[in-house]
Amino acid sequence: MSNRINILCLTMTLLFCWAAPPAHQPAALEVEVIQIRYRWVEDILPVVRNLLSPQGKVTPDYRTNSLVVVDSPEAIQNIRAVLQRLDQAPAQVRIEVRFGEITEEMERAGNVTGKISGEGWEISKGDAPKDGVQISLDEQRRKIDRSSGYTLLVQSGTPGYLRVGKDIPYRENWNDLCQKYGGCGGDGIRYKRVETGMDVNPRIVGEKVILEITPRISDVSSKGVIRFAGASTQITLPLGEWVTIGGSDETANAALQAILARGSGNRETTRSISLRVTRYP
Repeated sequence: MSNRINILCLTMTLLFCWAAPPAHQPAALEVEVIQIRYRWVEDILPVVRNLLSPQGKVTPDYRTNSLVVVDSPEAIQNIRAVLQRLDQAPAQVRIEVRFGEITEEMERAGNVTGKISGEGWEISKGDAPKDGVQISLDEQRRKIDRSSGYTLLVQSGTPGYLRVGKDIPYRENWNDLCQKYGGCGGDGIRYKRVETGMDVNPRIVGEKVILEITPRISDVSSKGVIRFAGASTQITLPLGEWVTIGGSDETANAALQAILARGSGNRETTRSISLRVTRYP
């Protein structure tokens, strides 16, 4: 009787061991293709790698901007949930621009009075009683203050172009600024008339915006563009608040001052730009 019981127990134990999978056997893996719609694969790839199980792997498909994930169903489900929060359409922002322009003009007028005479002749202007010439100069200064503005719509993280001046006469100091900030040789610049402006790239982070500003000039005829990357300025400001850049501020870099200021002869114009960034809509 005891032998029967022992044989029965042994048989049941063998059946149980045969039916139950080994504890170390890995779970079945699945292959999932996940398309990234609003961000680049390079940006998402490090995040996904940190979410893989020890058996999982991920391969980027740059042609379709997709990820090929091989992992357990639970890991793939977790990856999809995280990407659903990360792969969102970038926020639209509205950049309001105000130009402040102060122009100073100086005018000089000359006036001559006097008398010159000789034997049998005399030339006079005014009521001068005796020979002699008096020259007077009248100098007048005039200050004109103007303002204008417009609105620029871009996506957060995407640069937009802010035009400051068009058909501005070429000045020799663009060569020096190009060599200092643009990393280009002055001998290659043959601009006669240029358009001046700035690339603005806003990135919304919470309730603040990081705004990168890069001065640039372009050849009106050939559409060539030089960006002064070395003169880029980055500022952080709260959403909805105005900030003024450039103008007569001595802390502004030379490239930005050159783009905002213009003038010749007895006429000089100083410009400042105020920007405000808000969410849109």
